[in-house]
Amino acid sequence: MKLFCSTYTSPIDIEGTFTDVFIEDSIVSIQKSKKYLSVTFEMYYFKNEQKIVLDQRTLGFYGGSGDSETSKKAAIVSIPNPITEPYTEVIPNPDYNSEDPESLEFITVPITPSETINVALMQYLADNNGELPEVYEVVDFGYPDFNTALQFFNGGDRNNLDISIPNPFAKLWLKDSLVMKNQKVGSQFEFID
Repeated sequence: MKLFCSTYTSPIDIEGTFTDVFIEDSIVSIQKSKKYLSVTFEMYYFKNEQKIVLDQRTLGFYGGSGDSETSKKAAIVSIPNPITEPYTEVIPNPDYNSEDPESLEFITVPITPSETINVALMQYLADNNGELPEVYEVVDFGYPDFNTALQFFNGGDRNNLDISIPNPFAKLWLKDSLVMKNQKVGSQFEFID
């Protein structure tokens, strides 16, 4: 698994620009009994055939379904709101005064629905036969737990040292979640085979 940027401009002003910069996994560690996986990534380029490391970051994943501690955070998507017409709702009156006979305990307020709503991605897919609407935006890619991360990354063992990410969502997640030099790598890097 490699990401590549032909002309990388560091977000750190004093560092400048580098050509032919790569990001790839350098260390994979699995602690099966603790349900812990970590993947260390290096950002580097070559100068006079010498590898120069610009940055190194480790992503850690732990826990699984039913565990009290887990790195899992739900992915959130913004979709068109199925409720499009204004409506009214009866709510408790915040200014209600029980000693005032004119005071109303409940009031009716008009509600204008927003154009979009945020929903948990996996729940939405489960409720809609695995289909997203035509128009949607990923608001938060979430974060996988140990079990899900094992599905994101293939390889990284003695039989296959190279890690690959076959899942398109996992690739988008990595480009959004891996931050190097205070910048999401997806802002400048693309996957290469």
